[in-house]
Formats: sequence, structure tokens, C-alpha cells
Amino acid sequence: MMRGMKYTIILPFKNEASNLNGVLDSITSQSLSPYEVLLIDDKSLDNSKTIINSYLMKYTYIKYFQYESKVDFYQLGGKIVNMFHYGMSLSDKSTEWIIKLDADIMFGSNFMEKISRKVTGKKYGIISGTPYEYINNKKILDFSPIWHTHGQFKVYRVQCINEMGGLIPDLAWDGADNIIARSLGWETESFRDILYHHRRPTGSRNSKMTGRIKHGIGAYKLGQDGLYVTFRAIHDLVKYPVIIGSISMLYGYLKAFFTNEKKILNKEQRKLARKLYWSSVLPRFKNKEYIFLQMREK
Repeated sequence: MMRGMKYTIILPFKNEASNLNGVLDSITSQSLSPYEVLLIDDKSLDNSKTIINSYLMKYTYIKYFQYESKVDFYQLGGKIVNMFHYGMSLSDKSTEWIIKLDADIMFGSNFMEKISRKVTGKKYGIISGTPYEYINNKKILDFSPIWHTHGQFKVYRVQCINEMGGLIPDLAWDGADNIIARSLGWETESFRDILYHHRRPTGSRNSKMTGRIKHGIGAYKLGQDGLYVTFRAIHDLVKYPVIIGSISMLYGYLKAFFTNEKKILNKEQRKLARKLYWSSVLPRFKNKEYIFLQMREK
């Protein structure tokens, strides 16, 4: 095993039998192996456990846990954070980095080796790679602002997340964490040159619309202003479900505005968030990072 960053992976999941082989093969193929992998199962009803058993027999650093919760439905944001916190409570206290990983992810065997090289000597609190997916058979990179790490594959320095008091179990937790970490003096970054495949299921139009509505609500809770959210909705017009997804996000934002949803960041953090979001717009145009600009390229 290579020497490098000592890291723990926490993988919360529910009914992910179709994805588990891919993500577990990615983990176990790493040139820089994890210290431990904690699989947190939210009462899966498919054959996820059967798949996991084959890995438990081969890899001693992989451990399986059943998550017990009184909540019987999958709640965007809140429940996944609670499952992650549960995993943190089980992790070895000597680990230096904790990774929150989704099940529908695949990545190359040198992914964590590359991450380890990036963090050496830097004051990174949260980092991630950049996901890609396929739209109309074209590989599209899902860039975020460079300071905004991606929720599917978050790498947290333990010292940083402890100073933050953990994550906020609410919508937009994966945007709020970057802002809070930066307000505490930590650096956050999504690396453009370290990629992973986000194998998003197509899902039904209704389920995707519901998700986009919640993203709109989350944008309001983060304190994003209406103009920026409108710009973001225009940018997302080509994402599935085409057009209706952007309308759904705007609906969610307006719904949160008129019902005066509680914001999850304090005043100074919201001010910092708006500054960071707007400061990233022009550089992303210049670097042709927006999806509609990538779609135009041959």
C-alpha cells in the first residue's frame, strides 16, 4: 500500500444493488488504499447485502452497518447527513480525512493518489474532484464554481469538519459546508483535473422535478439572490428534465421565498456565499465550463 493521506470512506446507501459493484470495485482498486470503508445501509430491500458480503470476505477494511432510524422515507439532505454523522461516530479516531461517497460513482485506480498529492502542504478543509456524465452521448463535465465541492464525493479534513461542528442536516448541506469552512479560514476546491463518473439514473420526470424543486428551496436557504438563481436556471435548461427542470427549480426558490423558509447560514456567511457565487460567473464563461458551452463544442 502506498504511503499518503490516511482516509476513511463513509458510503450511506439504500437499495443500490445496481451500483454497488461499480463503486466498491473503484474503492478496492485504489493505488492508495483507504484505512477503512464504512457501508451504512438504510434498510435496503434489494440484494445489496449479498453483493457486499462478497467484498467483506476479501477486504478486512470494509465494514457493514445497518442504520436505524425512525424516519422511513428518503429525505433529501437531512437524512443523508444523519447517516454520514452516524458513520463518523463509528470511524477510527486516528483517521485524518473522511470521505462522504455516493453509491452511483465510479473512479480510476489512481484517484485518491492524485487527491493525496494535491493536499500535501495545503490548508484544504474540503475538496472534491469533478463529476462527468453523458448527455446525448456526449461526455459533459459537471463543473461547479471552483471553491464549491461536489456532494457525491466529498473529502473532508477531520480537523475542519470538527471545527464546523459537523454538517447541517438540511437542504443545501453540500453548499453550506463550503461556506462555513471558508468562513473559518479553510480552503475548499473542486479539482478540474481529477474526474469521476456520476452514473445518474434517469429516473421519472416527476421524481426529477421534485428534486429540482428541492434544489430551488435549498438555494433560498443558502441565501442565494433571485438573479443568480435565475441565471443558474437558464444554465440548467439542457439538463434532464429539459426546460421543466429549470422551471421546477425556480418554483422551489419562489415557494421558499413566499413561505419565508428558514435560512441555514448566518448573515455574514450568506454575504460570503453571494460574493463567492457571483465571483465565479465570468471565470467559468472564460474557461467554457458551463454545460451549454460544452454542448456547442464538437
